[in-house]
Amino acid sequence: MGNRYDHAYDHAVMPSQCRGREAQDLEALPARNVEHLQTRYNTILSKAAAGNPPRPRGPGTRGRVKQVPAYNLIRRLREHRNEVLPALPH
Repeated sequence: MGNRYDHAYDHAVMPSQCRGREAQDLEALPARNVEHLQTRYNTILSKAAAGNPPRPRGPGTRGRVKQVPAYNLIRRLREHRNEVLPALPH
């Protein structure tokens, strides 16, 4: 596995490619472009998740396990996908 921050470039580039789409006519966005952006978004999150797995529960511990910020961000980006990519049809 490479540097754990290799995906950082993708995180910076992906949103910039989607910005302004809500201002454009969504009918003009070809379906294959939508599929490509959705696939790329999912790929970026999958790579990020592979490098930042959830922390396991320690033996004899109770309660919620505190996760690292990167894991929490990835989880929120997956859960709130519609808000992150508002211009893409869902």
